[in-house]
Amino acid sequence: GTPQHLSGELLKQMARIDLVHVPYKGCAPALADGLARQVPVIFNTVPNVMPHARAGRLRALAVTSGKRFPLEPDLPAVAEAGLKGYDVDQWFAVLGPAGIPEAVLEKLNREIVRIVSAPALRDKLVAQHFVPAASTPTEMAQVLKNDVARWSKLIKQLGIRVD
Repeated sequence: GTPQHLSGELLKQMARIDLVHVPYKGCAPALADGLARQVPVIFNTVPNVMPHARAGRLRALAVTSGKRFPLEPDLPAVAEAGLKGYDVDQWFAVLGPAGIPEAVLEKLNREIVRIVSAPALRDKLVAQHFVPAASTPTEMAQVLKNDVARWSKLIKQLGIRVD
């Protein structure tokens, strides 16, 4: 149930195409098999794929987010091919235990926003093909809630389980 696995399953379902999921223990082995042409298509991260695409070893077809990735504007989004509603975006968040006092949560959020907004860190993240963004705890809670609802529905439909 990795993001790459679920991205492929969602595409398979929405586009009504037949893809066979090949489980990998991470992005690196999947990328290696893609480069070796052991599999016809892989779902991987933009930072992993683009050096190989630029070198002509892979063909980057599209990004899974709902719109073009700002750091690779020539790479179309899947939705642009006519698959309306296909939007899979990965994100990273700072999480803590339930019940953090509101004052502590606000202070943590202020500091995280300050750090993520610092030019030195932003430049390093962008160099690694990450688009830094900060939100409020309420906004992030909504993202989590929406993703849990969306992915749990697909996971249940497909009978995906952790082995």
